[in-house]
Amino acid sequence: MKWNRKDVAMLLIGLIPAIVALLNYSKLPSQMATHFNANNEVDGFMARPVAVVMLLFLGVGVPLLLKVARKVDPKAGNYAKFEGVYEMFRWVMSIFMMTVGLFLVMYNLGYDLNVKLFTSPLIGLLFLILGNVMGKIRFNYTFGIRTPWTLSNEEVWRKTHRMAGPIWMAAGVVMVVGAFVPGSWSLPLTLSTIAVIVVIPTVYSYWLHRQLKA
Repeated sequence: MKWNRKDVAMLLIGLIPAIVALLNYSKLPSQMATHFNANNEVDGFMARPVAVVMLLFLGVGVPLLLKVARKVDPKAGNYAKFEGVYEMFRWVMSIFMMTVGLFLVMYNLGYDLNVKLFTSPLIGLLFLILGNVMGKIRFNYTFGIRTPWTLSNEEVWRKTHRMAGPIWMAAGVVMVVGAFVPGSWSLPLTLSTIAVIVVIPTVYSYWLHRQLKA
């Protein structure tokens, strides 16, 4: 497996949160906040050394996993058909994980940060980006909407992804707007949005599969 400058750059981006944490290690609390509820309250902690290792693992592990995944995918040859989309996805996920990691470090260093105003637009932006390219993703076993029916038929895969793209983009807009709704609405809105982007494509892929078999 060959590595190029882009691969190295993604790994370096992933290292940034852990490096910042190590440079400020003595300033971080012994128990670091690592999880928050819908009311912007901390409800999960990790010991400082464990949290730093987690930052390192997630920052480096995600781009590394995405590099390896395409090599072991049974449909590895199809990646050439959407090379640009997959490379963009790797960059997006590397930057996404770096941003989340830096947020956790800054929060634990005492900066006054609003979790909802950070996470909801960030996830919304991710949905928008993925929705915009959804229809270009070609048949594979790693990246995309993987249901028993999309994985059994390339036509079902193609039509399901084309249908799902606009839904994911709409979900992205909802998530961005959701950052500004009352706190009591945040969790139901988020869960409902995620349910829509999962359930509708799944049901649609099943329906397509049945139609093609009829």
